[in-house]
Amino acid sequence: MSLYQAIAFLAGGLVFFVFGLENVNRSIGRLSGAYLKVALNLLTSNRIAGAAVGAVSSFLLASTSAATVLFAGMGDTGLLTLRQALPVMLGAAVGTTLTVQIIAFDVGNWAVFIIVAGFLFRHFAGRQYWRDAGRAVFGLGLVFYGIAMMKNGVQTATNTASLDSIRSSLATLSFNPFYLFLLGIVLTAILQSSAITMALAFAFLANDPLAVRVAVPIALGASVGTCSAGLISGIASRPIGRQIAVGHFVMKLLGASFFMLILGPFTHTAQIWSERLGTSSNMRVIANANTLFSLLYCVIFLPLVPVVEQLVLSLVRGEKLPAPLEHFSLSDLDDAPGAVRKAHAQTARLGRTVLKMLRQVQTAFLVDAGQVVDEMKHSYAILDTCDTVLSDFLRRIDEGDLSSEDNHARSLLLYYVRDIRYIGDVAIKQLLPLAVTKSRKGLDFSIEGAQQFERYHRLIADDFCEVLDHLEGLPADLKTVLSHAHSVDAMRSAIGRSHVMRVSRGVTADIDTSRILLDAVASLRAVHYYICDMINLASDKN
Repeated sequence: MSLYQAIAFLAGGLVFFVFGLENVNRSIGRLSGAYLKVALNLLTSNRIAGAAVGAVSSFLLASTSAATVLFAGMGDTGLLTLRQALPVMLGAAVGTTLTVQIIAFDVGNWAVFIIVAGFLFRHFAGRQYWRDAGRAVFGLGLVFYGIAMMKNGVQTATNTASLDSIRSSLATLSFNPFYLFLLGIVLTAILQSSAITMALAFAFLANDPLAVRVAVPIALGASVGTCSAGLISGIASRPIGRQIAVGHFVMKLLGASFFMLILGPFTHTAQIWSERLGTSSNMRVIANANTLFSLLYCVIFLPLVPVVEQLVLSLVRGEKLPAPLEHFSLSDLDDAPGAVRKAHAQTARLGRTVLKMLRQVQTAFLVDAGQVVDEMKHSYAILDTCDTVLSDFLRRIDEGDLSSEDNHARSLLLYYVRDIRYIGDVAIKQLLPLAVTKSRKGLDFSIEGAQQFERYHRLIADDFCEVLDHLEGLPADLKTVLSHAHSVDAMRSAIGRSHVMRVSRGVTADIDTSRILLDAVASLRAVHYYICDMINLASDKN
């Protein structure tokens, strides 16, 4: 086989591998993604439980890099603290080794049958759940086929001078494993996947007598290289997101460096372990060494989380973030009435976050959307995660342990969380894009139009504030808020008539902003509908 044919096999196999891995990632994400945020919030109050959640999440995502970005993003939205996130990141390292263990199985001859089985499930299963599962199996078959294709390209090109040169260079570097360690870091940082790095190592070194000596330092370097995605995403994150990314990097660098210092004994231990398991092939030994490193790394650093936290805080300064949601744990459910009270308080706090978004809408329209767009998106990210966690927490409360009054309150809170989410959706998905369009085009409302919009917006925001005051037990006039429904409709009609009259007079500002103003007013009317719905729900259930 010529060099060009070998390269074609390697490139084609790599494409199949990456495409298959993406299919596995997306499919399993659809199957389990709805539960990851809830599980993270409920289980991360305990380090061991947090590590377990991290391991499962990383395995389901099929990528430590993706897991790092996810956890850093959740910290960025206030859902995870640094101390909670560090054990999760330790567990994520273990979860990814399961992916490497799977791809280390020499099942290339069965890959086509796995692909066909996945294809049949994907296209002929009745339920979406089984179609997603079929897509995951289909992707897994492509992963195995890609590895087999790369190995075939390398093994059948044994007389190709260029490939022999690569093997010779790797063999030479085995006497200076530090360079192999750096190679693993750089290659994984470029490919953004330690699984791809290990797949290439398997392809090149499957039958090489020096495979283990060469691949183990590469695997250690790859574990550090996976931190690159988190560090890159941390650049645009808030300090807590950067702290999580840096904490992950510090632990990986220290852990991998320690095992590089004891590389000989560590590799020998992995070989003995593999022999006792009856799996002494090069690929199995390399995969087992990778798993052994991650397990020991997790065990070593789990008790040191508070120390690492202090080190990271000294390296990356934090900031006080809004905390609309305290971290729930499963133990909170033991006291059902107390759980309802805690959920009540957090619902009110979540409402205040959305009220802040709603008030920022006025700044976005009348001053400059650029001043508030980032903060509004950050607040919505909090809402996006917290409403799922809060609703799940409320549904988990055992009704049998509640009085009729507390059970009524629990049911009402579920509706409140829903309407608060709807209001946030209107603010971020309808009102903010209109304000951004207005700012980007350099448009301005007419003076009269701006004044009408400001009064209309202020009435609706103040009514939402009244409802939240009532939710927090403060004095509130809900009857007046309900009576404003007619005023809101009348004001909307008046704004429309005034706008048409100004356009007929040729007021340029109103002509240019016609659609934006009327769409914004209609969206604010929808917000008031949800505000009144919260009041009516409370009245209906009393």
